[in-house]
Amino acid sequence: MLAVSAAALVTMMNPATASAAYYGSETDYTVNYVPSGKYWAPATSMTGVSVYFAMDGDYFRVKDTKADGYSAVVEWSDNHGRTGACVNAMGSGSDGTCNKNFHEGYTITYRAALYDAGQRVGFTYYWTDETA
Repeated sequence: MLAVSAAALVTMMNPATASAAYYGSETDYTVNYVPSGKYWAPATSMTGVSVYFAMDGDYFRVKDTKADGYSAVVEWSDNHGRTGACVNAMGSGSDGTCNKNFHEGYTITYRAALYDAGQRVGFTYYWTDETA
């Protein structure tokens, strides 16, 4: 019994075993690439994060705008039950994208959020809608 308790304690204290719980069932991390020539829908923003969506190519763009230690995130869903998050963990001042593949004509709903080690600490109360 003591061995099981000690193993559980070590697991809880080891951050490598912790699981980040971002919004939805799909989690992607931004890459340091912003394609040129895209029309970016107007930003949805809050202090620390600005997010955009480009219908042409289904890109989410996530800017980390504040040195606060939080990850800038876009939480999204489509009108057929698909949900997820695009996480910019590259640090303050970074600008990155996640390339998704949505079905044409689906409504994509998204909002800006901030996360600390996989836990949401802030988000915009409103969702923005665009068509893929």
